[in-house]
Amino acid sequence: MQQFTVRRLSVGFGPSARPALQRDLDAMAASVDLGTDEGRLEALHRIAGRLLADGAAASHSLLVDARRSLDEAPPFFDAMAEELRSRYPIETRRNELSAPAVVEGDLTVPGHLVVSVVLGAVGELAPCRADDRAGLLATLSSLRALDATVVALEVIWSPSVDTDRMSLDAMTTRYPELTALDA
Repeated sequence: MQQFTVRRLSVGFGPSARPALQRDLDAMAASVDLGTDEGRLEALHRIAGRLLADGAAASHSLLVDARRSLDEAPPFFDAMAEELRSRYPIETRRNELSAPAVVEGDLTVPGHLVVSVVLGAVGELAPCRADDRAGLLATLSSLRALDATVVALEVIWSPSVDTDRMSLDAMTTRYPELTALDA
């Protein structure tokens, strides 16, 4: 029976990285091809490289791996991605032409950002960890160099626009499963 790995990597970033990451992720979302395995793999490499570039600004992270059968993998992947999207009350970007309206947040808050990469790949992926900075950086490096058939990819970042801010307290409340990284 063919197995699939569904991997979720969520990374919390501090205010120093947030504005540029939001802009770059938005630009990538408009330019990547998620319609083919090759396009998804290229998008994953680009996104992992971009997150790796700001690895020093990462404050929190989580890695979850699950192996599933062909029948179980798609609904498991979809549920994981949907649960992440539902954590933030304002969704502004999807791989669709229409985008929901944006409500401005408190611009005096410096603002943190959580980027979650959810991928589905054929077979088993090499074991990784993200419970400390060294593990997170190694995981991002491995995703940047991954050579696998990526059959599904979702990248969810929140908040997604500069005028919507999330404090550190709000981030740790919305994402309590994230582990604080070493300073």
